[in-house]
Formats: sequence, C-alpha cells, structure tokens
Amino acid sequence: MLKLNSAILPNITSRQHQIISEFSFWPSSPPRDSGYPDGGVFEMRTYQLQPGTLLQWEHAWRRGLEARRKFVVSLSAFYALDLLPKLQQPVGAFFSQVGQLHEVHHIWQYP
Repeated sequence: MLKLNSAILPNITSRQHQIISEFSFWPSSPPRDSGYPDGGVFEMRTYQLQPGTLLQWEHAWRRGLEARRKFVVSLSAFYALDLLPKLQQPVGAFFSQVGQLHEVHHIWQYP
C-alpha cells in the first residue's frame, strides 16, 4: 500500500470525499451492453446547487427525464427506429449528504 501511495500521491492535486444517495425517481442501474468491447464511454455530470433548492432540482429533473423518455419513444415510433440503444442512457443520479453539500451528480453511458 505504501508503494502504491508513493506512486499515486505526486499526481494528485486535490481530492474530495462525499457520501451520496441516489434519487428515488432515477434509481441507479448497471451499465448497459453498448456493443463495444470496452463498454462505451461514461460521463459524470456534477452540479453545485443553491442551498435549499434540492427538491426543486429533483422535481424539474423528474419532469425532464419523463419528457425525454416520451420524446425518444414517439420519435422512434414515427421513424420506425429503435433509437434508445443509440442514445446516451442514464445510469444513475445522486445527491450529496456528507462532504461537499448541495451537489448532485448524474452518470450517462454513451455507446
């Protein structure tokens, strides 16, 4: 462990620890088979919220995800395509409880 730390520590400029919980409207799911041997690309987005606005953010995201889902389904039906595997897929959404507060994270998988 000491050898590993001595090799890693010179490369680190900062670190942050958080305990996070997932949002009930967007439960985390295992990554999907993207068809690529390496599993595709994952993007983690992090947003710093104004204190006291977590519930408003959650409500807006819940509506946004539902609207996105309906749009993709209707677009797929209109063009007779299965677009869902070709689009970014949500993996999970989380909010901080300990550590840097007022942050939300969401992870997307791209093929």
